Amino acid sequence: MSCSDIAKEIYSKKLYLQKNGSMAPPRQIRARVKKYPQYFVIKDAKIHLSKSSELTKKLQEKKTFNLQQLSSLPHLHGEDGVKKESITQVVSPDFKKGFMPWIDKNTKVLILGTMPGDTSTEQLSYYLNPSNTFWKIMNRLFNSTDHFEKSRDFLSSIGIGLWDVYKEGIRKGSLDSGFSIHPVPNDIKGIIRKHKSIKYIVFNGKEALDAFLKEIGDVNVSCIVMPSTSSTNTHMTFDEKFDAWTQLKKILKQVKHISTP
Repeated sequence: MSCSDIAKEIYSKKLYLQKNGSMAPPRQIRARVKKYPQYFVIKDAKIHLSKSSELTKKLQEKKTFNLQQLSSLPHLHGEDGVKKESITQVVSPDFKKGFMPWIDKNTKVLILGTMPGDTSTEQLSYYLNPSNTFWKIMNRLFNSTDHFEKSRDFLSSIGIGLWDVYKEGIRKGSLDSGFSIHPVPNDIKGIIRKHKSIKYIVFNGKEALDAFLKEIGDVNVSCIVMPSTSSTNTHMTFDEKFDAWTQLKKILKQVKHISTP
């Protein structure tokens, strides 16, 4: 529906009125939609509900929900068929959604985090918190130009892809400890089956590895964990993190994508 159509529908059902009793202007509808990109998509001047998963739809449709009502969803069961924890949760802006994977035919190494932080979510790209050293490390390792790169094309040219273990969930803040219900995992096994070029998974921190082992389990590619590039990893200096991540260059050489100078 267009912003104008939505404004008329809301007014006709008396769901929202301005103080003087008039209809909300379409520009106000558009502003609200842009404030919640996890729920809505604007395409061709039309507003659509996000289709990330059935859970997202439930969050959009109800003010509250109970996970028992969603017990038929695959992600609410473990491989043993045991239903995961049920909890009633009030829908709030703490609902977070990850990104589509940065993966293509050139991807040889897939770097996995847990889930994007709030700064990255707001700016719709990976590792954009200024205190996260991911892009600083990648540029020092692979960039020979003066231009500081934070792009998908830059990583693709090296043979690196990015994604996260978790697809979506309700989390207060950017820390994994802020999840208030069990988050929904991404289909990492499916993406590996689809992209045969992926030969290695590199975990950006032990928390990503732990989440992966809990949600995904074994995969038929080599895996290795690197120190987290997040500022929450206060046990290592930048130079110590960088020295550890130099192993990524050796891995890429091993899969014959680039050669070490």
